[in-house]
Amino acid sequence: MIEAGLDALDGPAVILSKEAHTVMTNKLRDATTGIGRDQLPRLWNAYKKVYADCPHWLKAIKHYFD
Repeated sequence: MIEAGLDALDGPAVILSKEAHTVMTNKLRDATTGIGRDQLPRLWNAYKKVYADCPHWLKAIKHYFD
């Protein structure tokens, strides 16, 4: 996963099982490989695909991409 210049401690959080965390982390890593810091629109699109089944998660992080 790339660093977008955001402090992870400033973002929203959700409690996941270890297995669910691994699944989401792997999906995000795969979806964001090759996307640089200067490509926030591409990064947002990747997050929208990965979190498609969790629209409330997208709503909680959207302001980071505006």
